[in-house]
Amino acid sequence: MAKKEKSRRRIKKDMLEYLENAYDLTQLDYAKRIKPKKDIAKIYGLVTAFVVYAIGFAGGYYGWTFNNVSFEIFIKISWVLMLPASVAGVVTWMLSFNRLENRVRHDFFVIIKNIESEYGLIWRFKPLMSTFDPQNVAAKKVIAQSEAGEFNEIDVEVYADAVHVLFSGVQGKGGEKLSNETADEVVENFKQKQ
Repeated sequence: MAKKEKSRRRIKKDMLEYLENAYDLTQLDYAKRIKPKKDIAKIYGLVTAFVVYAIGFAGGYYGWTFNNVSFEIFIKISWVLMLPASVAGVVTWMLSFNRLENRVRHDFFVIIKNIESEYGLIWRFKPLMSTFDPQNVAAKKVIAQSEAGEFNEIDVEVYADAVHVLFSGVQGKGGEKLSNETADEVVENFKQKQ
């Protein structure tokens, strides 16, 4: 008797079950966790720019009120101070964002290292990624690193994006593209190295 083919709905449900057992999407939402850090870094940059400008402006105003500096020079100082204040603000913004982002990336690295453990996990979904986003070179690199066991090399942002692509592909219209062969490859990958 010939083996009965699974329906598209059943394949989609099985693949979604594999993904849900493997990943917690709320834990891997990189964009949501990094957005507040970006805003905080911008505020640090603005405050620094304001403080630098305010100190220079206060010095110029003090000199102008006691007639040590002419009004024209005071006006020029006010305009010229915008450049160092802007540079100080941008430098502060970049440094603070890098520090804040590094904390988030470290947290994600620990989560991913625990998920990938010793045999890797995301590489098992390689057939799904080839179906949903075959042109994603960064995701292919992460999958190759996972399969090779190079967990320390994985870019956490790309990893999180790849997991989201897998979920959105299975849950969305991409799930209609799934074939029995793709599902069988994923199941076979899960049987290896366990």
